[in-house]
Amino acid sequence: MFEIERKYLIEYPDIKKIKENHEVTEVKITQDYLTKGLGGKNRRVRCWESSGVKHYIYTEKKKITNLRRIENEDEITEEEYLELLKEKDPACRTIKKTRYRVPYGGLLYEIDVFDEVKGSALMEAEIEDESVSIPIPPFVTVIREVTEEPGFTNHSIAKNGYQRF
Repeated sequence: MFEIERKYLIEYPDIKKIKENHEVTEVKITQDYLTKGLGGKNRRVRCWESSGVKHYIYTEKKKITNLRRIENEDEITEEEYLELLKEKDPACRTIKKTRYRVPYGGLLYEIDVFDEVKGSALMEAEIEDESVSIPIPPFVTVIREVTEEPGFTNHSIAKNGYQRF
């Protein structure tokens, strides 16, 4: 399956105000990268927690362009998650973030607020075609689009930290 997304560095959002005016789903995410898979695929595991329910997800991604990736994602058991964590890439830190999922203008915007970052956050939206530009929701202030900046991928953040924020 292809994943095509645009990503933006935004000012730290006023989540309370967004929740007052929009339907928001809040998800706590703990994410770890694993050693590389066959063909240089990035592999990761996530624990998603929403409304007290945990889900464990295994993902493999391969970059095609800065906007397009091949992504395969499967829900796994907690036991499988714990077993895969044994393959954690020692060069990567664990990422902890809260994701706010906000539908707006026919798209689903995902705002990632990282535990270690206080002044800014990332927002992304998946699109169906690379040529599509997306409407910027009025509830965020964009600093700049970072789709083409490899330092803002979660894998790069896990390896290099949050210095670009």
